[in-house]
Amino acid sequence: MTKAAKRTARRWCLLASAVLVRPGTARAADEPGRATAVDRARREVVLAVGYGSLIAPRGIMVHRSTETAERVAAFDGFSVDVTRRLPLFEYGARFWRMGGSPDAKGASAHVLTRLTTAARVYPWQRLRTLEPWVGAELGLALAEDYALWNQTDQEPAHRAVANVRPGLVAGLEAGARLHLASFLALGLRGGLLFLGFDRAGGPASESPLTARYFVQPTDYGQRAWLSVGFTAELTVPD
Repeated sequence: MTKAAKRTARRWCLLASAVLVRPGTARAADEPGRATAVDRARREVVLAVGYGSLIAPRGIMVHRSTETAERVAAFDGFSVDVTRRLPLFEYGARFWRMGGSPDAKGASAHVLTRLTTAARVYPWQRLRTLEPWVGAELGLALAEDYALWNQTDQEPAHRAVANVRPGLVAGLEAGARLHLASFLALGLRGGLLFLGFDRAGGPASESPLTARYFVQPTDYGQRAWLSVGFTAELTVPD
């Protein structure tokens, strides 16, 4: 084979290699773009069950019974969030409740409930399995106080209930979602929360005839709280 023929054959081999390799290279180059497009188009419903605390640095006075009161700095409760996840935005509803139960001997039970709407923005791209976010919540807070006394040989049973008091709740928060698997994640959040209640007023008793059986409503007042929470999350894609 002459040198010219060898050069011609080499050129055809190079051309054939380029034709065969280029489609594969194009496909590989398209994969990140395709993955990004799929990620941006995702729609999910997220169910999060968690435990969180409201913290007042200086604390507030809580009447444990008709005779005792103490300053409490933290209120703990369980939460349930149901949200709709879009590519860079998430919105939904949150239920948080601090429960209490009386001992039927005059100890007071204090119940605080939050019913809010929540929204989050994901301004940063997902860092492998970690998704940081910033968000806010706005809604209604309900405060309730009551106490029970069992029947005795000298007295019938008594129940003192303070009327449920509504208040405003609004907050700013930031957090992150750690993905453990395709549909499972852990969440951590913290921020500032404003609770706005009217003054609690005086003791509430069963009736004027049994005024010594009373409950003193907790005066949450109007103040900013620190809010922290931890959640276990289940993601359901559309």
